[in-house]
Amino acid sequence: MLKLLSILLILSLLPIYAQENWTRFRGKDGRGLSSTSLPEKLSIDKNRLWSVDLKGKGSSSPVIWGEKLFITAKTTNGNIRLICLSTETGKELWSEELDSGDYHTHKYNNSAASTLCLTEDALFLPWFHGGQNKVMFSAFTHDGKKLWEKKLGGFESQHGFTANPVTEDNLVIIPVLNKAKSFISAFDTKTGKEVWKHTVESSFVSYSTPLIRTDYTGKKEVIVTSPAFGTLSIYLSNGKKNWHLPKTFSSRTVNSHFEVQIDGKNFICASQKGKEFFAIELPSKANPEPKVFWNKRKIGSYVPSFIEKEGLLYIIQDNGALTSYDFKEKTRVAQIKLGADVYSSPVFVKDQLYIMSRFGKLFIVDTKPSLKLKYSLDLNPPENADWLDATPTPVNNKLYLRLGSRLDCLK
Repeated sequence: MLKLLSILLILSLLPIYAQENWTRFRGKDGRGLSSTSLPEKLSIDKNRLWSVDLKGKGSSSPVIWGEKLFITAKTTNGNIRLICLSTETGKELWSEELDSGDYHTHKYNNSAASTLCLTEDALFLPWFHGGQNKVMFSAFTHDGKKLWEKKLGGFESQHGFTANPVTEDNLVIIPVLNKAKSFISAFDTKTGKEVWKHTVESSFVSYSTPLIRTDYTGKKEVIVTSPAFGTLSIYLSNGKKNWHLPKTFSSRTVNSHFEVQIDGKNFICASQKGKEFFAIELPSKANPEPKVFWNKRKIGSYVPSFIEKEGLLYIIQDNGALTSYDFKEKTRVAQIKLGADVYSSPVFVKDQLYIMSRFGKLFIVDTKPSLKLKYSLDLNPPENADWLDATPTPVNNKLYLRLGSRLDCLK
């Protein structure tokens, strides 16, 4: 009887101590949704658990596995610094400097812009080697031991290189979509062996993050977008084409893709350079060909990704206009204007949107019963922060905010 009571006690405590992982840009499936708990009203003075100087600027977003946080920064000599911190104290556990050499990027881009992705055993970092003029792809253990490294070729773009990889089924997927040789590649997470490579048209640059999902036949697919080839689905297992919707876009795509499910139908959303919003209905047994379900000019965002919850789509434009739409009806529900430029992507913490402006404010917006600014918080970024573009990471009752060369943890 005593043994049974002990087991029940342990089981009852599991949810309290369970750690949630945030393993890629915008968390699970790229949806930006978190069920974590945060204080009713955050205060820098009362709720900042720790603050760390990253010794370099950047716009990559924090990713987390257990009690370890991983992030990158651009050093003063132009190299890339890979950093592992304790989520509890902010103490640096290890770091690795990658000898990348400086190279030209757009004034709003930087060499520490790609967000890592994680598995239980490893982390995966795409970066650009200015000296060799090549995209590099490196894998490390959570303790900082290098597992493998690949040279993926050049990258031709006025903005410079950035890519957010994703993982599934012991594969890590990276898109390299530029004006030179463009492709999507899959590597074995443990060995670094290239499992497949799908070459695509290379007339435009795209920075969109791939979506991995299971299609209506039960097979897993990787969906990518670019103005060069439109919307493309390839099989996760072998990299062969599944379906293709050409000429979807005419301008650069940057958003992170995610799946929307409404009335048994499945969609992905994208936007081209802030000019036009697209929702694409994915193939189904009833309709085996993809098609544009909804497109509307002048409502899309350029840099920030969209977010969807319970049938409502939220679009934050670069100028800070936040609008909600009934996805099924394609109608506008509400709009508020934050009065600040936004490049960071919004995240949901329960029913509130957390949105960080480019110049140091965090906006907390209630979404029920309608859009309403609850409050804003001055983050007091460091003086050398030209802009704040990283996306917040809300996990395990903490909020991690990358403020240029500084990382803050609020609780």
